[in-house]
Amino acid sequence: MEPLRLFVTAPKNLDDLLVAELSALGGAEVRAHRAGVEARGDLDFAYRVCLESRVAARVLLQIAEVHAADADARR
Repeated sequence: MEPLRLFVTAPKNLDDLLVAELSALGGAEVRAHRAGVEARGDLDFAYRVCLESRVAARVLLQIAEVHAADADARR
């Protein structure tokens, strides 16, 4: 099974702390972005982030990826 892709938001200026926390919880490919932190992991990791993270505000699961030329592009 392919690892889940999560995007975890956090309060402003706490992204470095969230990167450390997600790495400690077992996340892979943990990278900070402007609005939060991206991480990969299994379903167990996703549950751990939801239950144990003290920094995360929201945990978002990527369910699809769409490539489009612009916001108005159709299939």
